[in-house]
Amino acid sequence: LERARSIHLLIAAQGENSVIARIQDRGNGDLLLKVSNTHPFPIEVIGYGRKPDKSHQDLSSPLFVFSNPQHQPPTYADLAVPDKTKYLFYRVAGIDSIYTAAIVDWQIPTGVTQRQMMFGDSLKSNELFEVSGNNILFKKGFHVSQNDITIPAGYQVFFEAGASLDLQKEAAFISLSPVFMLGTEDNPVQVFSSDDTANGFTVIQAGEPSRIEYTRFDKLNTLNKGG
Repeated sequence: LERARSIHLLIAAQGENSVIARIQDRGNGDLLLKVSNTHPFPIEVIGYGRKPDKSHQDLSSPLFVFSNPQHQPPTYADLAVPDKTKYLFYRVAGIDSIYTAAIVDWQIPTGVTQRQMMFGDSLKSNELFEVSGNNILFKKGFHVSQNDITIPAGYQVFFEAGASLDLQKEAAFISLSPVFMLGTEDNPVQVFSSDDTANGFTVIQAGEPSRIEYTRFDKLNTLNKGG
C-alpha cells in the first residue's frame, strides 16, 4: 500500500509546478505560448480557458510535451491560444486526472541566456555559492553579484546564517528551486541592493515550500525581465 502511494505521488502532477506556460508573442488575436514540462513524465495539453475551473475549450489535437531533464536548459513546445486565455489544462500522459497551469506574461529570452553564459548546462561552484550534488550553499559572509543568478529546478538552495547578498546593476535572483534562508536573530541573512537597481528576489514554481527565518530584504524592486 505504501509503495502504491509513492507511485501515485510520483505520477500525480502539481498544477503550475509541473507545467510552465509563458507568453512569447501576440498576433492575429492569439497568444503565442512557450510550454515546458517539469514533471517526470510526458504531459498532454488538452485545452485552455479564462478561469481555473475544469470547464475549458478543448484543443483540436492535444499537445504532447516531453519532460525536461534535470539541470538542463528547458525545452519548449509552441502553442497558439486566443488572446483572452488565462489557463492551460493538461493531464499526465495515460492518466485521466486534469490539472491547471496559469499562463505567465513573461517572455523567454532568445539566444544564449545569462544563466547559460554564467553556468553552462549545469550549475558549478563559483565565487557566490558552492554546489554539492543537488544542494547550493551561500556561505556566511558578504557576496556581490552584478549578473542575474538563475537557479533551475531540481536543486535546494541554502543561505547560511550571516550570509549577505548584494544585487547590483539590475541583477535578479530567480529560482525554480526551493530556497532555505536560515538566519538567526543575532546573525540574519540579508539580501539587498546597494545601488537600488536589483530586479527582485523571486522563487517561482519551485515544487515545494521554501523556508525563510530571520532574513532581511531591502531595496530589491520587482522582477522585470524579458517583457
